[in-house]
Amino acid sequence: MSLYLADLTKGVLVGKGAFGDVHKCIDPVLGVVAGKFIFASNFSDNSAWKLAKRQSLSEARNLCALEHPNTVKVFGVLADPADKEFLISCEFCEHGSARDICKSNQVNLGHAKSIVRDAAMGLSFIHGNGYIHRDVKPDNVLLSNNGCAKVGDFGFVTDELLFGFATPYGTPVYWAPEVYKSKVCSPQSDVYSLGATLFHLVCGEQWFFRSQNQPSIGIDAAGHYFIKENPLYLPHVPKDWRTKIGSLLRHDPSRRCASMSEALNLVSMLGKTENWHCQVCSDEIIWTLEGSKRRVRVVWRDYFKKTSEWTAWSEDLGGARRRALEAGSGSGKWIVAYRSLQKFFQKRTNRIR
Repeated sequence: MSLYLADLTKGVLVGKGAFGDVHKCIDPVLGVVAGKFIFASNFSDNSAWKLAKRQSLSEARNLCALEHPNTVKVFGVLADPADKEFLISCEFCEHGSARDICKSNQVNLGHAKSIVRDAAMGLSFIHGNGYIHRDVKPDNVLLSNNGCAKVGDFGFVTDELLFGFATPYGTPVYWAPEVYKSKVCSPQSDVYSLGATLFHLVCGEQWFFRSQNQPSIGIDAAGHYFIKENPLYLPHVPKDWRTKIGSLLRHDPSRRCASMSEALNLVSMLGKTENWHCQVCSDEIIWTLEGSKRRVRVVWRDYFKKTSEWTAWSEDLGGARRRALEAGSGSGKWIVAYRSLQKFFQKRTNRIR
């Protein structure tokens, strides 16, 4: 392992994880890198700390040799002589992560497809080299300067570290249901987690975690949060997208995509959609479709309440000369408004295919 890692200049904090912090750092040879500082104090058990450090140091050489356009490049791992921390130095991705997109509540289906397709290519490469990620989630899908999505944080976690100690690693809402039961991860559980990440991207944070009107997140008898097998999507997500994403999220592994390469093919085949930009707010959802001369807007008000209504219209690019297109209300039932809006978008999708 290269000694120059010790000369890293620690910069601003860019993220926090279960076991440490990520800083933007300056390496005297490589320039800007991401430094992931793993702290012993974040482990509830000294055995877990020793295991994590030993595995990271032993895997560093192998991981440094792995290179793929859709994985975050690992440069090296350095242990602290005082045994209080160790550092993973890796490629810095300027544009944050898919989590930032989820938190913005701005949904664009084409962008979501591109991000998850890139992630699936990276994960296929990781699986082909004998690794399981174990913690696929929006936070670990990073966005590079050239618009490419890259999978990070792989190769340093085993099932023993994931489940064997008091402080669990990973984010349970993205875990496959069988992971809870068997305490063993597999390439197929990574497939489920990729599907959960895609579902989150096509929902935005507000819709994904909503508690009203048929919420998508459930909780089992043991207190584990999970994505329901037939979750409710935003109404502009086409039927074929819902079906394909659903095949990634099957609770029964025998009915799920059998491999990451199969998942990659499935994501690549997601059908053509109109380029809607969707903003999910706390009290309304706004869709905008820009054209060369006019734009279309759709507003669904009070979508979180038992009754709601929506309106669609077109306007010139200056916001004037409105023309009503369609409207709907719940007639006292929220699901009626939802279904009518879903039908409105599906009709438009059918016309471009």
